[in-house]
Amino acid sequence: MDCYAAIDIGSNSIRMQAAEVTPTGEIREILADRQVTRLGQSVFRTGRLSPSAIEFACNVLASMAQKYRAAQVVAVRAVGLEPTLLWGTGF
Repeated sequence: MDCYAAIDIGSNSIRMQAAEVTPTGEIREILADRQVTRLGQSVFRTGRLSPSAIEFACNVLASMAQKYRAAQVVAVRAVGLEPTLLWGTGF
């Protein structure tokens, strides 16, 4: 059975879920992880994501990647809220 993962990159945490679809069409979760990153913490003071928060978030994503690779996930979709994306550019 093929396994798929989804990653939600938010301003406060990153979540990952992986699931497989059984032959009967049932979706079965095989992996879930959530890590508080505080990615958007500096935005209200500076209007930008802090380099240390970005580095921490990248480390969290790398850790999650190891987990879904071990679960033999065949495809991953990552999404981020629009404010998270805009904060990184200073808009």
